[in-house]
Amino acid sequence: MSQVHVRVAEYENPTANVRWDEDGRSVICKIDYATQSLRHASNPDLRQLIDEQFDIRAPEYVINAGMLSMLFDSGKRIKAFDFYTNPEQWTVCSIPFVDAAPRSLHVDTVFDENGQGESMPEPAALYEPLRGTLYLSWDDVSTWYAVAPPLALGVTDDDRLAQIRLDGLHLQQDMAKQNPAGLWTRLRRRFGHSR
Repeated sequence: MSQVHVRVAEYENPTANVRWDEDGRSVICKIDYATQSLRHASNPDLRQLIDEQFDIRAPEYVINAGMLSMLFDSGKRIKAFDFYTNPEQWTVCSIPFVDAAPRSLHVDTVFDENGQGESMPEPAALYEPLRGTLYLSWDDVSTWYAVAPPLALGVTDDDRLAQIRLDGLHLQQDMAKQNPAGLWTRLRRRFGHSR
């Protein structure tokens, strides 16, 4: 059960880039809140100028859940995550797609002085192949919030993080049935050995 609580705020219209890294066996997602930073960049204040001059960066926060690492910005908005995984172990299922309300979400949990949050259990990976939707699930969802297309977070009745949903993540048909020789062939090609 997740102890990460979620606060809902006004939608900021970020963009998200989700991809499957076949070589790294990872699902990678990066969220860009550039529209917010562009607003501030056009009229920088003294604090921003000093921070830039002395390379002072805003704190970042991390929460790990088994092979899932989630990175949050200084406002504790999800900024990126990667999930090292094996699609052969995903549970293929048919989950009805529920529309999500567009909102910006901020997490509330305990972080140490280095920005590391309490570890969470590894989520169950559920995959709906028709839409190409991957669900990383800790609990049942009562409400879905769209962070940025194609990323949504599901929360429980008491506003705890319950699921992460990535839509449009279509994997190659034969990915789950790849044999080890295919991996070695790709590695040889990647490192310049063509046998």
